[in-house]
Amino acid sequence: MLSARFSAASANEPLNALSEFDRAELTALLVDGSAFEDLPGRWQAALLRAEVGAGRP
Repeated sequence: MLSARFSAASANEPLNALSEFDRAELTALLVDGSAFEDLPGRWQAALLRAEVGAGRP
């Protein structure tokens, strides 16, 4: 699930440094979105960077 993927990477940059506004926007997108490809590009990039920072491929 998309929210689980973000949750697993949320302790890593750049997700761990989100402002309240950005975190609220992301939360709303995760509730509505069903696929990674449905997310705006900035959130796709942020997730990929956070996963790389966590050592995930």
